[in-house]
Amino acid sequence: MLQISLDSLIPKSEALALASVNLERLLGLCNNATDLIAVEKGTIFDFSGKVVGVISPLRGVVDLTS
Repeated sequence: MLQISLDSLIPKSEALALASVNLERLLGLCNNATDLIAVEKGTIFDFSGKVVGVISPLRGVVDLTS
Protein backbone atom coordinates (compact mmCIF):
# COMPACT_ATOMS: atom_id res chain seq x y z
CA MET A 1 0.00 0.00 0.00
CA LEU A 2 1.32 3.45 -0.94
CA GLN A 3 1.20 6.09 1.75
CA ILE A 4 1.64 9.82 1.12
CA SER A 5 1.90 12.22 4.02
CA LEU A 6 -0.43 15.22 4.02
CA ASP A 7 2.40 17.75 4.21
CA SER A 8 4.28 16.53 1.12
CA LEU A 9 3.59 17.24 -2.52
CA ILE A 10 3.83 14.81 -5.40
CA PRO A 11 4.52 15.77 -9.02
CA LYS A 12 1.54 16.31 -11.35
CA SER A 13 2.60 13.34 -13.49
CA GLU A 14 2.54 11.03 -10.45
CA ALA A 15 -0.87 12.33 -9.35
CA LEU A 16 -2.30 11.69 -12.83
CA ALA A 17 -0.79 8.22 -12.92
CA LEU A 18 -2.27 7.33 -9.53
CA ALA A 19 -5.68 8.68 -10.50
CA SER A 20 -5.77 6.92 -13.88
CA VAL A 21 -4.71 3.54 -12.46
CA ASN A 22 -7.27 3.78 -9.66
CA LEU A 23 -10.00 4.81 -12.11
CA GLU A 24 -9.17 1.90 -14.43
CA ARG A 25 -9.36 -0.52 -11.50
CA LEU A 26 -12.63 0.98 -10.26
CA LEU A 27 -14.22 0.63 -13.70
CA GLY A 28 -12.76 -2.83 -14.28
CA LEU A 29 -10.70 -1.71 -17.27
CA CYS A 30 -7.42 -3.32 -16.23
CA ASN A 31 -6.04 -4.78 -19.44
CA ASN A 32 -3.05 -4.30 -21.70
CA ALA A 33 -5.15 -3.27 -24.70
CA THR A 34 -5.40 0.42 -23.83
CA ASP A 35 -4.18 3.17 -26.13
CA LEU A 36 -1.15 5.27 -25.24
CA ILE A 37 -1.26 8.96 -26.17
CA ALA A 38 1.79 11.23 -26.49
CA VAL A 39 1.12 14.94 -25.86
CA GLU A 40 3.34 17.94 -26.59
CA LYS A 41 3.24 21.38 -24.94
CA GLY A 42 0.94 20.64 -22.03
CA THR A 43 -1.16 17.67 -20.97
CA ILE A 44 -4.13 15.87 -22.43
CA PHE A 45 -6.29 17.95 -20.11
CA ASP A 46 -4.93 21.35 -21.20
CA PHE A 47 -6.15 23.41 -24.13
CA SER A 48 -2.50 23.99 -25.01
CA GLY A 49 -1.68 20.28 -25.23
CA LYS A 50 -1.31 18.81 -28.73
CA VAL A 51 -1.56 15.07 -29.41
CA VAL A 52 1.52 14.05 -31.40
CA GLY A 53 1.12 10.29 -31.35
CA VAL A 54 -1.17 7.39 -30.50
CA ILE A 55 -0.23 3.74 -30.02
CA SER A 56 -3.31 1.55 -30.34
CA PRO A 57 -2.92 -2.19 -29.69
CA LEU A 58 -6.60 -2.79 -30.47
CA ARG A 59 -6.26 -1.31 -33.97
CA GLY A 60 -2.69 -2.53 -34.35
CA VAL A 61 -1.34 0.86 -35.47
CA VAL A 62 0.92 3.68 -34.38
CA ASP A 63 -0.29 7.12 -35.51
CA LEU A 64 2.20 10.00 -35.47
CA THR A 65 1.43 13.61 -36.36
CA SER A 66 3.87 16.25 -37.47
